[in-house]
Amino acid sequence: MDWEVGLRPEQGRTLMAGTNERKATGSASATEPRAQAARRPSHDEIAMRAFQIYLSRGKWPGRNVEDWLEAERQLLKR
Repeated sequence: MDWEVGLRPEQGRTLMAGTNERKATGSASATEPRAQAARRPSHDEIAMRAFQIYLSRGKWPGRNVEDWLEAERQLLKR
């Protein structure tokens, strides 16, 4: 691939080494926010909560999307 962009092989290796170093340096800080981020509810958890909301509304049909979104919002707030 180095020949396609007009680089000598040693330039390509230097460029890739620098790229890899930046990725390695950035990966440590990239994992920190994930550790602090809240766990996303599973599909089954959202479905169960949406069903509970549906039941609490008296089983009226036609609001399944609203129930789903409300369930997801409630579970994310926990």
